[in-house]
Amino acid sequence: MGIDLGLGDKGKQYPSLLSEGEKKRVDIVRALARGTPILIADEPLSNLDEAAGDIVKEMLNEHTHR
Repeated sequence: MGIDLGLGDKGKQYPSLLSEGEKKRVDIVRALARGTPILIADEPLSNLDEAAGDIVKEMLNEHTHR
């Protein structure tokens, strides 16, 4: 995957200190990294700001168009 998740400076931060959008991005990456053949995303863009929503959309689009 060649997507910048915007989390580069968060590597040593406790998960509880991540924003909801950051947590959603991490969750999606975990699912994609496992090679999950089916990804069910219940409201993956809810409560995200526009920039975070765009990142999530790009991640999902890249995964589905492989």
